[in-house]
Amino acid sequence: MDVVPRRAPSEFDEASSSRFHLDIYLEEWGVFFCHAGRSSRIRVTDIVFVHGRDDFQLLGVTPQLKDIGWLLRHVETTNGVRFLREHADVRTNVASIEPAVRSWIASL
Repeated sequence: MDVVPRRAPSEFDEASSSRFHLDIYLEEWGVFFCHAGRSSRIRVTDIVFVHGRDDFQLLGVTPQLKDIGWLLRHVETTNGVRFLREHADVRTNVASIEPAVRSWIASL
């Protein structure tokens, strides 16, 4: 997700963009947040761990995946940004699931 009113582009400059990514895979999931030249990347398998940097100290507040909306709102409130859920870039290899994913994103 991005903060600009257009579909979030796949390519972006981590040093100047404000982005929130949620990646969900079969055996792990993770979040990436960048804003004002800083970033955090957290991955979750059977444990929660930092993958690279955690400038926003998200490791200690990353909830279970079912509560990811809380983390998204926390990041927005703490950093004074608003991610435009309606313009999220959804990429999936599951046929016909995009409408359901977009509905879920809108509820976060």
